[in-house]
Amino acid sequence: MTTTWIFYHLRKLEGRRLDFDYKKMRKGKIVDSDIKKAFEKFEESKDIGFSSLQTSDASIQEVEDKSQLPPRLRLSIHTSYDVAC
Repeated sequence: MTTTWIFYHLRKLEGRRLDFDYKKMRKGKIVDSDIKKAFEKFEESKDIGFSSLQTSDASIQEVEDKSQLPPRLRLSIHTSYDVAC
């Protein structure tokens, strides 16, 4: 899995989180079904994003010197460990 693909999913996750937060904040003015759809999309993106990070982590375990990886990918892997713990 390429780093571009992982970052695509992480950006999508962030956008859906912002959409859900906005709709949740405006709860009285936005229909509950729209809030529920936003939450479901956020959960779906979260699952895809974390599974892509785990898949990339498994392939990165094969790389002996992780300092050769791009800095953003090292940060993403470190962050995924923090979330899982």
